[in-house]
Amino acid sequence: SRTRLLVVTPATRRASPPVPLVAASDASSTVAWYKPSSVVEALEVKRAVPEAVFAGANTGIAGVAKYYNGEAYGATLPPNPPAMIDLSSIDEMQTIVVSGDSTTASISIGAATPLAVLLRTADELGATASLKDGHRWRAVAAHLKRVANHQVRSVGTIGGNLMLASKFGSFASDVNLLCSLLGATATVADPSKSGRKTVEMPNLHTLNWDKLLLVGINLPAPELKAGQRELVFTFKVALRRQNAHALLNAGFAFIVDVKNTIVKATIAYGGVAGDGADGGAKLGGNSGGGGGGDDDDG
Repeated sequence: SRTRLLVVTPATRRASPPVPLVAASDASSTVAWYKPSSVVEALEVKRAVPEAVFAGANTGIAGVAKYYNGEAYGATLPPNPPAMIDLSSIDEMQTIVVSGDSTTASISIGAATPLAVLLRTADELGATASLKDGHRWRAVAAHLKRVANHQVRSVGTIGGNLMLASKFGSFASDVNLLCSLLGATATVADPSKSGRKTVEMPNLHTLNWDKLLLVGINLPAPELKAGQRELVFTFKVALRRQNAHALLNAGFAFIVDVKNTIVKATIAYGGVAGDGADGGAKLGGNSGGGGGGDDDDG
């Protein structure tokens, strides 16, 4: 059975519980802001104001989207939405849970959690595991350090990055790449229906996100048999080492046996789809054949 290692929630750092707020538009603004304190309240607002847009830190819309919607090159954009739903006070969507020990850890993380929290968690898991067993999480931490910059990662959310990739297929999301490579699943809520559904990462871009809410992501532990280990390598091509979105990125995950023979290979890559409809990542995999390699961080 798995042992819960770590649970981090905003409530542990807050003196009083959050309350829902509404900042109505005035003469100087055309946008009303809603600040729900739970997923239920967020869905209630979306049902009442269908044209409202979910927002985390808003770094993607303000800082990155302009390179994909044409704004940076003079395009005229549609007017701002009449309402925004701020998800930053929903504890469930900013909670991270690590289950299992350092060699079999899985991570469940709310979609409104800053990228820096996932980076720090992966860094800690990689540091406490042995060289051969912590490779997955060391690779995740190393790749996330190349996403945006320290300031943006401290506020920019996991869900926001994934939604940017779903809206602009040509955006080669590094978060989408890692999640797809490692077999992550997404928890999705629909304001028009009760309950939630689980979606595999490669299918995330096929959904209509104007009507859905990404609640969280689950990064599973690798499925290893006795004597097997996992090797993960990731790569990113960009104009700068930091503070630049990927022109091309790729990830390779191998499961090898005691003889260093590859028994399973998974490959994910972004920035290469001709139609820009892949949401930032393509996924492929096969089993059997091939020789092993040396351990190396991504």
